[in-house]
Amino acid sequence: MISRLKYGILLLVTLLLVTALSAQRNRVNYVMSNPDLPAALPACVDMPDMYRENCNVRQLREWVREHMQYPEEAKAKGLEGRVEVAVTIDTLGQMGLMRVSRKLDPLLNKEALRIVTALKDSGVTWLPATHKGQKVISEYRIPVHFYATQPQVRRAPTDQDGK
Repeated sequence: MISRLKYGILLLVTLLLVTALSAQRNRVNYVMSNPDLPAALPACVDMPDMYRENCNVRQLREWVREHMQYPEEAKAKGLEGRVEVAVTIDTLGQMGLMRVSRKLDPLLNKEALRIVTALKDSGVTWLPATHKGQKVISEYRIPVHFYATQPQVRRAPTDQDGK
């Protein structure tokens, strides 16, 4: 009698474990490629939805400018262009996996990854992306522009008299 009871309990526990593992395996945590509202940096949270992306771009451009250490070897070679680093933002707003999604030169790719890793290490918490009202895991691409020489600012011509 007791052995049947033990056998029944063992069978029930096994069945519950198999069901739980199967449900866990079938649960999908995928990266949303096109959410209704993309992830936002803290400074951009209070912005209206239509201005949020521009705010993100400005904030990231400022971060890149402040933290860039243009590799001297790349400068000497005259290497210029844009590198993009794709970052996963989870439903808690934490930066996760990073990869160089648009490559240029190994020196510049490494520097772009270093800059974005520094952003992650700064502890910044993003406002997660949302889709149909639910927070979702998303990917955000951060562009890092490299110019060996600073772009020239064009000024309007002035008269010699200063008029």
